[in-house]
Amino acid sequence: MIDDLRTGEFAAELQAEVCVVGAGAAGVTIALELAGRGRQVLLLEAGGETFDPVVQAFYEGENVGHPMPLDEGRYRVFGGSTTRWTGRCAAFDPIDFAERSWLTPSGWPIGPADLAPYYPRAATYCGFATPWLDAAAALAAAGPPPPAFDPEQVTPFVWRYAPSGVRNYPDFGRDNAQALRASPQVRVLLNAAVTRFHAAPGGGRLEAVTARTLTGRAVRVKAGAFVLACGGLENARLLLASEEDVPGGLAGASQDLVGRFFMQHPRGRIATVATSEPMARRLQDAFNVFATRRPPQYEVGFALAEAAQRREGLLNASAILTYDADPDSGWDSLKTGLRALPRRPLEGVGAIARALTDPADIARNAWRRGVEGRHPVVRARQINLVIDLEQAPDPDSRVTLADQRDPLGMRRARVDWRLAELERTTSRRFAELLKGEFERLGLGALSLEPWLFERGPIGEEALSGTFHHIATTRMSADPRQGVVDADCRVHGTENLYLSGCSVFSTGGHANPTLTIVALALRLADHLAQAPVAAAQATNRAPHAETAA
Repeated sequence: MIDDLRTGEFAAELQAEVCVVGAGAAGVTIALELAGRGRQVLLLEAGGETFDPVVQAFYEGENVGHPMPLDEGRYRVFGGSTTRWTGRCAAFDPIDFAERSWLTPSGWPIGPADLAPYYPRAATYCGFATPWLDAAAALAAAGPPPPAFDPEQVTPFVWRYAPSGVRNYPDFGRDNAQALRASPQVRVLLNAAVTRFHAAPGGGRLEAVTARTLTGRAVRVKAGAFVLACGGLENARLLLASEEDVPGGLAGASQDLVGRFFMQHPRGRIATVATSEPMARRLQDAFNVFATRRPPQYEVGFALAEAAQRREGLLNASAILTYDADPDSGWDSLKTGLRALPRRPLEGVGAIARALTDPADIARNAWRRGVEGRHPVVRARQINLVIDLEQAPDPDSRVTLADQRDPLGMRRARVDWRLAELERTTSRRFAELLKGEFERLGLGALSLEPWLFERGPIGEEALSGTFHHIATTRMSADPRQGVVDADCRVHGTENLYLSGCSVFSTGGHANPTLTIVALALRLADHLAQAPVAAAQATNRAPHAETAA
């Protein structure tokens, strides 16, 4: 069932076997999986079923590092960030899990084999109805074979886009609401923001949390196990805030590491490509987002070869080509005109008139789209090479607590996101390797961006964040190196677990949602098999009381 703490009637205390905090991709996955194993789950969500700017404002905070908005890219609503994500999915590479001598700290306490059984199930949760094709088959399905790059330098890379109707991505809250409502094992409590932690005497075990609303209502939740699945910034903020309730905080000896090693996937242009118009069309047929008649969509780009990473001590990285269309071309003028007609008819008629001067462009793309079921090819005014980067772990890149408090009395997040010189070095070398390969294969000439050769801080115009908030509660076998163990259990508390990309030991270059869900499935398996001592969920009471 799905209830709202603001309007429902509840006892002052609720109980469940497992309490999951956060109804995004990780939290919803864990709740459904545990319910399917017969566990009683209480799923707390700080937002409502629909987006509310007043509730979203709780995510405002203080930024003192590389520019990034704290209240964008993460959403305090049922479904979390999946209410806005693009659906772009890829699995992590084997090197992402490995210990690398040029990257400290690196190495996960789990490896690719530990997640391999979960990736197919994760793809299903992410909206893929059929098994993924392997990379070679996906490349063949996407279009003509890509050029023969030197595999010691650069390799083609394939992303898949999660399909779900016209939105082209699944919303974990909306798409699973019916299953959550129907399940007798799950109770979802909306507008229930966790504001307090209650540990057992002496610490080491979490007994309960208190959740509150802006209207002053509160409920205390007892459970045998707790999972925080609130995203990279909020998982860290809640654990740091626990110091006000639990001496030394919930992470024990690892508490000083909470919030550290904050990373994203910095993105920016590293080069432009000059080439002939026929070659520009060939590039679009090889490296693009490919919409086929049957989902999923594929995107083909480039990855920095593992051999090059190891040879030169570089980070993992990928890149795509983007094509700035000539707005005066027939196809783009036609699209502009048709969009403008309903509200700006004069502008629309003018654009359509321009389109008719270029009938060949319209005919070519109408045939591609309508008959061949392929993406249009634009007349490119400019071709950009855009990088997605892994970051070097930096303990001083971190989330702490600001002095300012939100309306529920919780201290807001203070973020000091830092970029390292290795990010610039990797971007430059990847661009140089691609330049050499493009020229060797006759694909075009690359002009590298000036920021790649500068010194000093990297500007916002060069690299910006992608709202992938990574590693603030990183996974490690040693409590001195991270916050959670290989089972995602907080080192200092025996029944507290974390889920989401905050537990990533390193970030790789791939979009994180697929791996977030795979880790959530693995955690759900662990919790389903572990003995959990908890009472039956308390039934509704005539009224809600104020919890301490």
